[in-house]
Amino acid sequence: MDKDRCVLVCVTSQSSCERLIRAGAIIASENDCSLLVLSVFPTNGCYTPDLDTIGELDRCARGNNAQMLLFYNDFPFIVAASVAKKYNAINIVTGFCENGVSEFITSLHAVLPETAISMVDKDEKIYNIIPDVISRTH
Repeated sequence: MDKDRCVLVCVTSQSSCERLIRAGAIIASENDCSLLVLSVFPTNGCYTPDLDTIGELDRCARGNNAQMLLFYNDFPFIVAASVAKKYNAINIVTGFCENGVSEFITSLHAVLPETAISMVDKDEKIYNIIPDVISRTH
C-alpha cells in the first residue's frame, strides 16, 4: 500500500456518512493507498462536542482501516483542501448534493482542480469529477 497517497473522505455528523467511508475504502483499495476520514464541525461545537456522533464516525473509520481527523472550523472546505494537500489525496469523497450545487464541492474543486472528487448519493451510486490533466500538460 502506498502510504504517501490517500483517499480523503469528508463526513458530517450524519450516520448516513458510513456509506461515504465504505465508498472511500473501495476507491483506496482500488488505488492501493491509505484511507483518511475527515470531519469538520463548526467552531461553536467545540464547547459541547457530540461525542456519540464522533465515536460512531471513528468506529466506522477504524472498521475500514482509516484514520479519523476531527477539526472545529467555520470554513470546512479550507480545512479539507489543506488536509488533502498535506496527505497527498488522490481522491476526495463527499456526499452528493441532491438539492443542486454544493458550495463545499464547488470550492474544493476550485482550489484543487487536479484532485478527483467522488460524490456518493443516498443509494451509494458514485458520481465523479475527474481532473483535467490534459490541459495541465500543454
